[in-house]
Amino acid sequence: MEEDKKDLPAEPLQSKVVTLQFPLTHPDGTIIEELILRRLKAKELKTVAFKQGDEMNAMLKLVAIMTALPEKLLDELDATDALNVCSEAAPFLGGGIGQAPFR
Repeated sequence: MEEDKKDLPAEPLQSKVVTLQFPLTHPDGTIIEELILRRLKAKELKTVAFKQGDEMNAMLKLVAIMTALPEKLLDELDATDALNVCSEAAPFLGGGIGQAPFR
């Protein structure tokens, strides 16, 4: 029976926890040490303009939607964390930066 499960496709990722190396402070004073990314709906994707050369901005806008955090707060991410969070968010978009939906 276990062998049958190996042949099944993996369940789609529903959410993912990303631990920050450099925590953020929310305007309400809460220290944010991790972000929880969730799947997006098509209507949410439609709210973000995808332009060649502006992938990081688009990804951070999507991350703001995925985490329900203000964009201005995510602008304060350390560069290392920003790149890591975008990398972790990419599988939710079916390919990531440089692939769909950035064609």
